[in-house]
Amino acid sequence: MTHIDLNDPKWKTAPLEVWGPAWWSEFHEVMEKVPCGVCRPGAIATGHAVHDVKNAELGKPILYPRDLVSFSHQVNAAVNKCHELGQCSPRTGSSCQARVERCILDVKGSVKNPYAVCQASIQC
Repeated sequence: MTHIDLNDPKWKTAPLEVWGPAWWSEFHEVMEKVPCGVCRPGAIATGHAVHDVKNAELGKPILYPRDLVSFSHQVNAAVNKCHELGQCSPRTGSSCQARVERCILDVKGSVKNPYAVCQASIQC
């Protein structure tokens, strides 16, 4: 395991191919060191998913698709909760845009064009 020492000048000039794998290795090592045995598997799965988000952005293979899909559901649930609490929506909470956004999150995946369905049903 190579640790990144930002005080070491070689890391400041190292190419992505060198520091990228070293950084991800450290990231996963931290997830595996979560002291709570109940929390550790979830931390590891979340780490896998975050890494795969970056892999997808870079056009690399997805290594842990199950963890990525599970993470996607967790993020969607958290965003929905954020909207319910009015923390992700405009302060009014009842603006047309906020209602459409909440609707889209609710129907996404179950209809072909969630935006059109929500626009029509909310009639903004």
